Amino acid sequence: MSVVGEIVAASAPGGTRAPVIEVRGLRRQFGTREVLGAIDLTVAPGEFVSIIGKSGCGKSTLLRLIGGLDRPSAGTVHCDPSLNLVFQDARLIPWRNVWRNITLGRKGRKAERRESARGVLAEVALSERIDDSPATLSGGEAQRVSFARALLSNPRVLLLDEPFGALDALTRIRMQVLLARLQRDHGFAALLVTHDVEEAILLSDRILVMRDGGFASQQIVPLPRPRHRADPDLLALKLALLAELGITDA
Repeated sequence: MSVVGEIVAASAPGGTRAPVIEVRGLRRQFGTREVLGAIDLTVAPGEFVSIIGKSGCGKSTLLRLIGGLDRPSAGTVHCDPSLNLVFQDARLIPWRNVWRNITLGRKGRKAERRESARGVLAEVALSERIDDSPATLSGGEAQRVSFARALLSNPRVLLLDEPFGALDALTRIRMQVLLARLQRDHGFAALLVTHDVEEAILLSDRILVMRDGGFASQQIVPLPRPRHRADPDLLALKLALLAELGITDA
């Protein structure tokens, strides 16, 4: 498996500060099948990086390794310990109400934990659902709770594995706007795995194209924020990335 150069932070926020994610020579095999081959990657503090690629190219495997949910076959992974993960499934415990889901595993008095949950729920515009059951939430609301839970520890790194993949198109747009605001306000670094090329362009400082277990290319996103879907430069970049993924109008 080939890797095109070392994929590093180019002009990311945070300047020359130590990276919050550093991966060197990372490999992952399942039996005789090599899923990841010799991956190098650094992510700077406050940087937003997206990984795109066809299904099965190793995107989610890489994210799981960085998040400590899997062990590499070779190489090293260093990630800031102040990290949280957000998945496609909100992963809420159905018999616990919203605030108890957010504060699961947290110590302290009940009133203090409830108030801490209220604070992060306010950031995702969901304060009024604090005592509700997960069964009463829409898909977008459940994912907002998932983001609130991730924010509670004030992480320096957020790993996102297709967090909007199960949402309808309009809800997905709203969640993209929310994530952009949260990242701006909190300054955490984000590593997003997505199949949505437009989503990657709207949110990212850099986009990595993954192919056959390695990074085929890197695209710095030069567009100023806030970004707009109808921007001709955004559309041109989207078409170029889709073509790199083998998708054209033809």
